Amino acid sequence: MWFMQDELVLFRKMQEGDWSAFNSFFESYSEQLYLYALGFVGDRAEAEDIVQDTFIYLWVNFPFWFSLCLFKSFRQKLLYRS
Repeated sequence: MWFMQDELVLFRKMQEGDWSAFNSFFESYSEQLYLYALGFVGDRAEAEDIVQDTFIYLWVNFPFWFSLCLFKSFRQKLLYRS
C-alpha cells in the first residue's frame, strides 16, 4: 500500500475522528467521485446521492476500509455498493 505523505497525515487525523481532516478528504475526492458516479448512473441527482452515501459510509466505517487499501483503488467498489 503506497500513500503520499500528505495523505498519511490526513488519514491519521481521520482515524482520530478529526472532522476537518475528513472535510479536506471530501473536498479532494468528491468531484472525482461525482464524475465517476455520473458516468456510471447517468443521472446528476442520483450521482450526488451516491457520493453522499459513499462519504457517509466512509466516515462510519473508516477504520475498516483504511486498513484495506488506498481510497483511489477502492472507489469503484464503494460506489458500486451504493
